[in-house]
Amino acid sequence: MALGSILAGRGTPPERLDVSVRVAVETSGTPKITSSELDVHGVVPGSDQAAFDEAAHEAEQNCLVSRALKGNVEIRVHPTLDERPASSAA
Repeated sequence: MALGSILAGRGTPPERLDVSVRVAVETSGTPKITSSELDVHGVVPGSDQAAFDEAAHEAEQNCLVSRALKGNVEIRVHPTLDERPASSAA
């Protein structure tokens, strides 16, 4: 996903990004993927939830895979900005 590059370009490179994907497949007739939902969790020092949401939705529109699937597969991104774990806080 292009999210890491977008965040770095905005001066807030991610410390960690975790992405999980759920894909829906229509099985009647010829099987086909109908939707893809991405849950994105990130630790991004210097960012807030609004900026993370904006960057995630920009990535949703501009990543190579999203552009290849556009018009054929519904793609939804659910971004969550996580706090840095206390054990790694400076």
